[in-house]
Amino acid sequence: MQVAKNLDKNGYRVTTLNGGKSQEQREISLEGRAGKTGVATTFLTLGDTDVFYDLKQMLIQSNSSVPPELAKHEASKFKPGTIPDRPPRRNDTVFAPPLNNGVPDFKG
Repeated sequence: MQVAKNLDKNGYRVTTLNGGKSQEQREISLEGRAGKTGVATTFLTLGDTDVFYDLKQMLIQSNSSVPPELAKHEASKFKPGTIPDRPPRRNDTVFAPPLNNGVPDFKG
């Protein structure tokens, strides 16, 4: 919040949205930007990985540039809660104990 106050003092128009606001408060904050042009800056931390995928998709759909850090991050590659494709389990290597006269030797 201190960053926003300092930017505002220096003549920058600032709207802050954070996890502590309700959806209604977010919409009211964004109404102040409606029709405005300029640069929007989003600050993210590794605690925000649940929004990386959607943010990346939104930037792509709006023909905006995607920062390389976001584009490369694993969380931006898959929708939260989905499991990425993986090879079939039949290709997995399974541990097998050595055989002793055709019988598994679990003693090693």
